[in-house]
Amino acid sequence: MLSRTTPTGCSRRRPCTVTRVDPRTNRIVGQPTRLPVEPWSLAVGAGSVWVTPNGADGRLVRIDAHTGLITARISAHPVYFGSVVAVGGGFVWTANDDERYKHGSTLSKIDPAANRVVGRPLEVGSPQSLAFGRGALWDADHSGWLVKIDPATFKVVARRRLDFGPHGVVITRDSVFVADAHGSRLVEADPVTAKTRRVAKLSVAPIYPAVGAGSIWSPSAESWSGSAIDDRVVRIRPSTLTISETLHLGAGVQGVAFGFGSLWAAVTTGQLVRITPT
Repeated sequence: MLSRTTPTGCSRRRPCTVTRVDPRTNRIVGQPTRLPVEPWSLAVGAGSVWVTPNGADGRLVRIDAHTGLITARISAHPVYFGSVVAVGGGFVWTANDDERYKHGSTLSKIDPAANRVVGRPLEVGSPQSLAFGRGALWDADHSGWLVKIDPATFKVVARRRLDFGPHGVVITRDSVFVADAHGSRLVEADPVTAKTRRVAKLSVAPIYPAVGAGSIWSPSAESWSGSAIDDRVVRIRPSTLTISETLHLGAGVQGVAFGFGSLWAAVTTGQLVRITPT
């Protein structure tokens, strides 16, 4: 669980942290890992937790998932690692959307065995949503594109225009789903061609969804707006793209993830809520 202690960022007195939770007991394990920079996003894989920085020196932070110790800070100067991070296909993938890098926004491929960048960065539009699935890296690019990337060649193999700037992409066995937070819609795309199959209007604006237990789970984008508190998490049927369940968690939901048979939701009260589907 990633924690920002204040709205204005981290400080030595009140640091940002990563906290480990034992899913067998629902208890915190050890001491939170104090981060050397303000974090932006995290992903888990290759026995580690990977944290992208929000500004600072642009280095990717690697944390041992078992000990909670920082084992590497990976640099790729002049590229500043930032925005989101994903793990899959034996590599770590970062979206580098930082104005300090003068050659445009890029994606980077990192070998976790060597803690080094592989090859040259791939230039894209404005990568803010990454996911790995169906043997490919997917960039739901905020510039309005769904981009499919071959992980071996690190080249774009499909690129389809979206009529919105997406906030979140997830992959199931049969489809790719993209969240339209501004239009309260969920878009289903073909995992081979990236072509849009269906567009569904929802009563909750989806943002950064997660997949698990045969469902798509999403908080409401209203909880991110700052102007309203929306405590809802919705469960969506992939087959019909309709909401099958609405859960109220009592506070704004800042993020969801699925693992160990449960949905985990971080709420603005500082709590982590575990939801086990029936």
